Amino acid sequence: MTKIGRTCTVSLQKRADQALLEAAGISTAQSAVLVIVANSPGMRQNQVASSLGLNESAVTAMVTRLVKLGLLARARSAEDSRAWELSVTQAGETTLKAIEAPFAEVNALIDGTLGEDTDALAARLDALSTRLATS
Repeated sequence: MTKIGRTCTVSLQKRADQALLEAAGISTAQSAVLVIVANSPGMRQNQVASSLGLNESAVTAMVTRLVKLGLLARARSAEDSRAWELSVTQAGETTLKAIEAPFAEVNALIDGTLGEDTDALAARLDALSTRLATS
């Protein structure tokens, strides 16, 4: 990635984090965990880590924080007592609603800047992410 690309990525990440922290008190990474669990209740921490391409210890730290905030609940798996299954709490559902507007604003900024190229760029970045994950 070029220096300009890195700078843009960092600036966008900071903007999104600031907007989410103001709206709901969580970071973009924590919101990603919340969204993934909301879309697949009962998901295990290792599955969340795999979905995000993060190591399990990073996800464990985020899940622990989200549990302390009352946004996620953790329960031992009936199938494997070593595994934790995750679910979004009512407060977590409220938080998901609270982050919709900030995400919409950031997405509008991206779309407004990239215009018609947004979908094509997103597809290329997804392809790159897939190649990096499999190489």
